[in-house]
Amino acid sequence: LVLSPSGSILTYVNNQNPVTASVAATQTSAVEWQVSGYEGATVSDGTVSVVNPTTAGMGQTITVTATTAYGQSKSAQVTLDVEDALTISGDSEISAIAGTAELSAAFTVGGGSGNELSAHTDVVGLTATIQDGCLSVLSASPMQDSQVTVTVTSAAGQTASTTVTVDVYNVLVFSSQPTGGAVIYPM
Repeated sequence: LVLSPSGSILTYVNNQNPVTASVAATQTSAVEWQVSGYEGATVSDGTVSVVNPTTAGMGQTITVTATTAYGQSKSAQVTLDVEDALTISGDSEISAIAGTAELSAAFTVGGGSGNELSAHTDVVGLTATIQDGCLSVLSASPMQDSQVTVTVTSAAGQTASTTVTVDVYNVLVFSSQPTGGAVIYPM
């Protein structure tokens, strides 16, 4: 009896969808499968499954044991990585001048692994991209209360999003020098 694990399991805390890895057994007779090392892990016909994990941790080990009808027994290990819940926070508003790109402060991401940020907007004429963890917005025309969604996606597929309100203003241009008093700039 030889066991050959294929792959590892990458999931996240409270994931309701089963995530699996396979362990092949080179045996033609019936094999009884058992799993240990992680509460909530199950095995059926060599397929190890984890659903709704409650504890985060990377590099955990699940031990899979196969026993033949003749009493021969072998074990193999499957690596289990459970990401912590994914969170994102950052600026909720950003103001820009028409025709000039403006960057937000960097977004803070918690949990997950191998996280990637993306930006999306349905507003015509507003370009929203991610640069070095910051939201970059650009519009040739003024606009108020436009929405951009910034989403972080982990390697295990979990997502978290936040919405940023974007205001784009015209360039302030004076046709002559101010005289006789203070100049008040709109905020």
